[in-house]
Amino acid sequence: MTMQKSEWLWIVNVVSFLLLAVLALTGAANALLPHGGGPQEVQGFWHSVRSFSVELHEWSGILFLGALAIHLVLHWSYIQINLKKWKILK
Repeated sequence: MTMQKSEWLWIVNVVSFLLLAVLALTGAANALLPHGGGPQEVQGFWHSVRSFSVELHEWSGILFLGALAIHLVLHWSYIQINLKKWKILK
């Protein structure tokens, strides 16, 4: 059983939204978490949390770019129609 294009679009849109939410949350966490200083045991914990957040932010960014590329491929016919409509593409 093959999936319809609309089903693929729905999946890509949901995945893109979730990845964008992860990017926003980890970006905010990276900005708000302490960058260092304080007692060693506290600094070690927050450093670990921030390191994990940075890694998660980077990987979710890469995955988001992949989802964006798939999204554009699935919408390519719509993009071409509108580019032709506005006489940007012949």
